[in-house]
Amino acid sequence: MKSLLRRIFIGAFFFLLVVTAIQAAIFYTLANRTFAPVPSELAILFKGDDGRTDFFYGLIEMGDFGQAFIPGASEKNLAFWDKKFNASRNVKHLPVTPPTSSTFEDALASADAIRAHGFHSVVLVTSDYHMPRSWFLLRFLTIGREVAIQPVEVPSRMQLAGVSVRAKMIYNEMVNFWGSLAEWAYHKISGRLLSENPKAVAVTRTLKKVLLFDFTHPSPRPSP
Repeated sequence: MKSLLRRIFIGAFFFLLVVTAIQAAIFYTLANRTFAPVPSELAILFKGDDGRTDFFYGLIEMGDFGQAFIPGASEKNLAFWDKKFNASRNVKHLPVTPPTSSTFEDALASADAIRAHGFHSVVLVTSDYHMPRSWFLLRFLTIGREVAIQPVEVPSRMQLAGVSVRAKMIYNEMVNFWGSLAEWAYHKISGRLLSENPKAVAVTRTLKKVLLFDFTHPSPRPSP
């Protein structure tokens, strides 16, 4: 019995090791690739620092996109950004959604919008280090729909950072990836968002303090 348990433990350990290595390779590859935007029916921004929003508005002004969507943004937010970035009247926003508090909630709101409006081609904009998790979640939540999701990455300081900082940023995203899957599982089982459960939110914050490196991800103010 002990021998069987030992084999199971060793097998599970090596399986986890292999999965982690594959995940790290995929995240590192996607986070360091550059994608050129293509004409799409919808441009989506997973909001973060000002660099993302600046980049997004520059992109939708220059590109051929039917509509724009920033999950969780209020009418006041959109009016402020439209004015700040001198958006033309050609920029058409989808109706606002309730506030979001995580990448999973951004992806869920975006997937709902894609289904509701029947989009078949979208561009997803977020920071380079944040793209692998964001793209996977949106792709995962739109399984079964014929929709092309084109990632467009906003350069962050990761492009100029040393190996140590890059590794920490990717590690954080890998850990947060499993947190996002936990949010999905909670939502799937309960029909509620994890952010609506105060106890779960408290546990999540504690785990993040223990598991994640504590540093910010400032982005430059690039042009698309």
